Amino acid sequence: MNEGKVTQVIYSDGTLDAISGSGTVILGIVNHEQQTVVYSVKMTIDDDLVNIVSSGTIADILGPIELQQGEKMEKEIGIVPLHLGENQKVELLLFQGTETTLEDSLRLWINVKAAE
Repeated sequence: MNEGKVTQVIYSDGTLDAISGSGTVILGIVNHEQQTVVYSVKMTIDDDLVNIVSSGTIADILGPIELQQGEKMEKEIGIVPLHLGENQKVELLLFQGTETTLEDSLRLWINVKAAE
């Protein structure tokens, strides 16, 4: 990071991305609920709610995502950390129906360093 902005991303496999302004992951959701379900996703970093970058837009929630039984959605989303620090916990929170019914979560850890 440099002056609060992501300037370069280095993934664990050594891949370098110097232009996107965010780290990216592929978010996949598959509906196994035996009925049509509407999902939404929120992201936290170290338990602080952060925006999700998706398809050129920035929002505090991704959704509504309506999936039929057996249908899946894959989408590249961006992670924009708020500060420098090692082992920051990124958590993707999957909600079914209303935003208060947590269905599942996924955690990953990132290291955010000052630009050299």
